[in-house]
Amino acid sequence: MWLRHALATDPDAARTALTSTWSREPAGDRADFVAVLGEHLLPDDEPFLETALDDRAGQVRETAAQLLARLPGSRLAQRMRERAGRCVRPDGERWVVGLPDPADAALLRDTGGTRHPGELLRRIVGATPLDHWAPHGTPEQVLARPVTGCDPGVLRGGWTLAAGRQRDAAWGAAVLTAADAASIDGTVTEMVRLLPAALHRPAVGVLAAKLSPQAMASAVTLLPQPWSPELGTAVLDWLAAHPGNRGLGGAARAAGRTVPTGCLRHLIATAPLPVGAAPWWRELATTLTFRREMHKELDR
Repeated sequence: MWLRHALATDPDAARTALTSTWSREPAGDRADFVAVLGEHLLPDDEPFLETALDDRAGQVRETAAQLLARLPGSRLAQRMRERAGRCVRPDGERWVVGLPDPADAALLRDTGGTRHPGELLRRIVGATPLDHWAPHGTPEQVLARPVTGCDPGVLRGGWTLAAGRQRDAAWGAAVLTAADAASIDGTVTEMVRLLPAALHRPAVGVLAAKLSPQAMASAVTLLPQPWSPELGTAVLDWLAAHPGNRGLGGAARAAGRTVPTGCLRHLIATAPLPVGAAPWWRELATTLTFRREMHKELDR
């Protein structure tokens, strides 16, 4: 796409060209352009995205709202902060929630048009700057408070969304720690990306402690890429601890493709095949060995 290339090579000219032709572009192209702009998002994009909140196409409006939520200093973020203060109030050690009004036109504009009260609340919290909650304790303390007035998962979903958008490592670690097994999905595993590499092994340990081996195998396939050596080693160590479990093939294939070169001499590839090992072990060992030999040849 021309916009992706232009934003990488001459971002000022790209943004000028985008705004000059915007009104003449088809709805599908406008949605694609806004998504590409998100790959190069800057605070200066706020005026353009505010205008896009009024676009005729729903996908454009929704994507613009998502991008503005990634800018904690944006006017949308401040509007969401005010709404969060009205909807989510502390009462002693708990949160008391009042669901937002799905007929609020200004709110619908800022959330892309959804009308489900619970989803509106999730989007409000997900677009609220995380420092809004700081007076109420650490991220762990905020997440641990009991909730009345809505499903607690709605609030936690909003905080998870905000942590990912705002790239907040402290909140990412707290979300991983607080998540229950039923709520662990791609949005939660994305929190690993926010953590320093030194915390990748503990993060894998937290997930493995919460999930059955089969559920953990699914979570491994959702871990954000690229993997650090620490993350790759942790995943391989977890696989090595379950040699006879035949349900881990998907995780093993993901690991074989994704672990960085520093992990290619892991014991799975170098140690003898364990007695009773599932078929995935041999397949993974072969993949790691092949990749290691390829890199050795290329380095000559």
